[in-house]
Parts: sequence; C-alpha cells; structure tokens
Amino acid sequence: MGNSQILACLIQDKVLINRIKELVKKCDKDVKLLIFKKSEELLDKIDDDRIDLVFIDKDLAGEDFREVLQNIKNDFPYVVRILLAESWSQQLVLMTNDIVHLILEKKYLEENLNDLFIKAEKLGSLLQNKDLVKLINSFDSLPVLQPLYIELLQMIQSSDVSLKKIGELIESDISLSTRVLQVANMSVFAHIGRISSTKQAVVFLGLNVIRALILYIQVFSFDSNNSHFYKYLKQLEKHCLKVAETSKAISIDYNVNRMMQDDCFTAGLLHDIGKLVIMTKLENWEQILEHAHQSNIPVWKAENEILGTSHAEIGAYLLGVWGFPTEIIDAVAYHHKPLNSKKDFYLPLTFVHIAEAMTQAEDIIDEDTFYSYLDFEYLNKLNIKDKTINFYKNFTRKGETQIIDELDDEV
Repeated sequence: MGNSQILACLIQDKVLINRIKELVKKCDKDVKLLIFKKSEELLDKIDDDRIDLVFIDKDLAGEDFREVLQNIKNDFPYVVRILLAESWSQQLVLMTNDIVHLILEKKYLEENLNDLFIKAEKLGSLLQNKDLVKLINSFDSLPVLQPLYIELLQMIQSSDVSLKKIGELIESDISLSTRVLQVANMSVFAHIGRISSTKQAVVFLGLNVIRALILYIQVFSFDSNNSHFYKYLKQLEKHCLKVAETSKAISIDYNVNRMMQDDCFTAGLLHDIGKLVIMTKLENWEQILEHAHQSNIPVWKAENEILGTSHAEIGAYLLGVWGFPTEIIDAVAYHHKPLNSKKDFYLPLTFVHIAEAMTQAEDIIDEDTFYSYLDFEYLNKLNIKDKTINFYKNFTRKGETQIIDELDDEV
C-alpha cells in the first residue's frame, strides 16, 4: 500500500454509505472510495484493480457476509478485510475469527476511521509477504480471544470508558488480578507506596499495559499435559517478561515520556507471540531450532529460511488483527531488524530491540552476544550506538540485572 489507499465498500444502507462518504472527505489519508451493493460487482472490481481494503456490512440483504469475506480471503488474500457491525459479541468474533482482519462497530466510525486506515495500511504491508499469507491461511484457525478480552476491548473502544468497571472486570479473574498487581508493583513502575487493589493498578498502569497483560496471560495458559512444547513455552513466557521489564527500564534511562515507557513494556511482553503460533500451529519448530543450531544463525533467520517468514511478522499480523496500536505492531514486526522500519526517531521498537539483545545473552556480561544481536546501522541512524553500549556496561556493572530477574520465581 502506498500513500494513497483504495477502499471498496459492500454496503446497501444509504445512511451508512453517506456517513462513510463524509468521513472519507475529512480523512487525513488520501483515500479513493468505491461503493458496491452486490458482492459480484465488488469481486469483479477487486479482480480488475488493486483494492487495498474492503468494508463489508454485516447487515446485507440477500447476501451472506461470511461467504463474501471467505471469497475475498481465498481469491485476494492481500486485501485487508474489515467487517462493519452494530456491535461486538463473542459469537461474532468466533464466527469471523479466520476471515476478517478487524471488526468495527458502526457507532464508532467517526472516532476510529483515521486510526483504522493507519492500521489497515500496516496490515496491508504485512500481507505483501506471500509466504506469510500462505502460512496464515494454512492454519485451521487463528488464536481466539477469550470473552474477558473481548469485553475489555469493547470497554476500551467506548468514548466513555470506565476504569472502575475495567478494574471490577479484572477483579473477577483471580489469575489476572494477581498478575496485574504483581506488574503494578514492579520496580520499573516507579510509584510511592504499594498498590493493593486492581482498581488502583488499572489507573496506574493504563489500558494498553492492561490489555497486553490479559493477552499475555491468555496465550501462555497451556496445560502441561496437553502441550508437547511446554518447556519451550515456559522459557518463552519468561523471556517475554524479561524483555518487557528491560525495555521499560531502558526507556526510562533514555528519558522518553511515560506513555512510550508503557508502550515499551507492552511491546516487549508481546514481541515473541509469533513464536507461540509457530510452536502450536506448525509441526517443524524443532526442525527450525536444529537448523538454527547447525547453521549457527539466530532462530528468526532459520524461520525465514524454512518458512519464508518469521515469528516477528506473524506476531505483528496477529496484533494488527487484535487492534493494537501501530507503534506496538512495528516494535513486534521489526524487533530483530529495526532498520527496516525506516524510522529515525525513538519508538518502542528502539528499546525492545536493545532489550532483546540484552536478554539473548545467557550470561548478562557476554558482550559478544549482546553486540551480535544489535542492528548497529539502526543505532547509528538514531545516533545512540555509544549511548546504548554505555548503558549496557553500566547496567551490568551496577548489578541491575535484578530488574530483569524480578519475576523469575513468579512465571
């Protein structure tokens, strides 16, 4: 997708059509709008022209929206598919999990359209990778979010979101409320006094961190009796938490704002979620590890050589589908090769990349391992190569590795 986007809509409701027309006129992005009332016309147009994204109205007369979405997925997998619905529901999410990229409630069109185009552009760029599309489409299903997470998304999307209600929702799940309190009381989340209630924790941590924690807890909730890769999964869970803590610690040292600090924690927590998908959806994880070992290359390079894509792109795709901000998606997509992001300013990506390099070293004072994982061309572009090396040396010299080991016994 370039600077201009082509949006095709399959909508029969005249009022909704007019709303979208007016919104597109006011949009910050350059968007060409095409309206269709029959799926055959839409599919013919996609076949003739390069359509970037489609809006499909759930309430179509004489058409099955699921069949339309499935046809677009099968024949035009590079097109970003967005379903317009009156409201979210667990049933709708389960019904459309493997055929839509995003679901947008019609009542939030005005609030979310600009952001939606940005997210669609990011998803569209990922979908240009044919190997990634082929891999994603080969899965029998994508990971499905639990009702608690779906309900939280609904609350966050609301313009009058209630932090009190979110706190009460989290409080209803013992596992979630316990972990939220543990994270809120980490040393990297500096505050005065101990936080003792989930309501306090929600206000203190913010919605993005809370959302990431819910997803983190859900995706790593595997029964050891049912998972062949339980050992790998527990190691991955521990690694993700270390990267999250370290990313935030580094961002604090680099004096970025509080919002970016929290985004660093969020991105670090979710940066390797694509590995979890490879482990649980494919049968060649051990082949990938063996290839990496024999070839003396990082696992992500072995993934690329065997799969044509890596856990970074898979994870970014999933976070895009689940509605995470672009900054978080970029941090996940490019955490091994940040130069490919083509950005030359501080982002959560910057600090997740550095934290990943620090935690890859089995021995925290192994400088060679640390340096081997750094993208020095990217660090030079931001003019922070020396600062990063000095931070690493000071970090190890002061014995601050306790920051990244703080929750080892809790994972």
